[in-house]
Amino acid sequence: MFWFTVDDGSCSDSARKPPGHTLANSGLAATFEAMASACASSLRCRPDDRYRKGHPCRATFVGLATELGGSPRSSIAAAVGVSVRALHSLRARAEPRAVVAAKRCLVDPRLHAWGASPRRQLPAFGS
Repeated sequence: MFWFTVDDGSCSDSARKPPGHTLANSGLAATFEAMASACASSLRCRPDDRYRKGHPCRATFVGLATELGGSPRSSIAAAVGVSVRALHSLRARAEPRAVVAAKRCLVDPRLHAWGASPRRQLPAFGS
């Protein structure tokens, strides 16, 4: 995606920044379903793939949920179907670029809709 800026003073500085630059603050709050949909959108998979062992969506979901904070570890573990002890290893396996992409999908509703539409989903991971 390309961003063009005009430096003639006709628009404010905030209007020239791409939408992804608003993620510096971590005061973002979201439900687990919204986070699952955002992870699915960023990885182009299904939201239910967060339950699949070894799927990148599971690690990305845990990385996103722990980075946003505000949820107890037991709730995050239940949201992906693992024990609390397994969260540390899942968080370590989360690809940082995938977590950033999931945050962007969570912030921008146009990108967030991928996982919600069954017509636009790709085949299941590993099939």
